Amino acid sequence: MNAAFGAPGRDFAAKYCDYLFTTFSELDAGREHVTDIRGRGQAAGRDIGMYTVAHVVCRETGQEAQDYYHRYSVEHTDEAALDYHMKQKKGFSNSHDDWAFTEYRQCFAAGTGSFPLVGTSVHIVDELVKIHENGFAGAALTFVNYADELPFFCEQVMPLMREAGLRNDPD
Repeated sequence: MNAAFGAPGRDFAAKYCDYLFTTFSELDAGREHVTDIRGRGQAAGRDIGMYTVAHVVCRETGQEAQDYYHRYSVEHTDEAALDYHMKQKKGFSNSHDDWAFTEYRQCFAAGTGSFPLVGTSVHIVDELVKIHENGFAGAALTFVNYADELPFFCEQVMPLMREAGLRNDPD
């Protein structure tokens, strides 16, 4: 597995890896990234799988989720740290679409530029289904506070993921 967004990293993954871990800012862009890496893999005579990363804020209501998301990623953002982080990523890593750096500042504040999954359990699963339908084999999920948020996610979201065919029941 390799993590990359830019062309050199994708070319490396196409030649030497079974999976590429990459990001996207919008679902349509994610589909384009899958098409790109699969084409690079085919040119190298390989079939490359894709994974991504998303940050999760899941609550009982969509309004609760949006309020919390806004609180931590807008109201309590360390602007100087965010400016520095974005400058470094843009200048050195080539890890996101160029327009993502200006259009999706909050995604960087909320989850270092990963895709936001913000809403109810049903909404989160609907978005994960779309990610899967776009060609991603899976996603690493991050939370603001794992100790508080992961139990809710496991109780409320995981069963819906199983129903949607995104997870298998443990043996």
